[in-house]
Amino acid sequence: MFDEYIDDEMNPSFPVDMTQNRTRIPAILIKDYNLKFPKLVIVRDKIGKLKRRITVWKNRSAFLTGIKSIARRNHLKLGDKMVCEIKMVDGYNGLVREIKVHIIKG
Repeated sequence: MFDEYIDDEMNPSFPVDMTQNRTRIPAILIKDYNLKFPKLVIVRDKIGKLKRRITVWKNRSAFLTGIKSIARRNHLKLGDKMVCEIKMVDGYNGLVREIKVHIIKG
């Protein structure tokens, strides 16, 4: 659906719900790609890099915090969308290295 916006279509990606303070990483992606998260992950947008916290619950749900600050610094308006692309560490099966945020102007 958003494949034309991401860098590598082999990387897992998901749309961001802009109404929430934190972003839920879909459980199906976590399961299918066997994703493992460090406590802090690099979030990259067109402006630069930020470190953001990943919270993993006991039921393996994962949440990325601080998505609103990324929306503010990119001047998102009503109708704009964000897509997150998960980039993993080479050689480490499923270890998340970075999350790249792609902005789609509406």
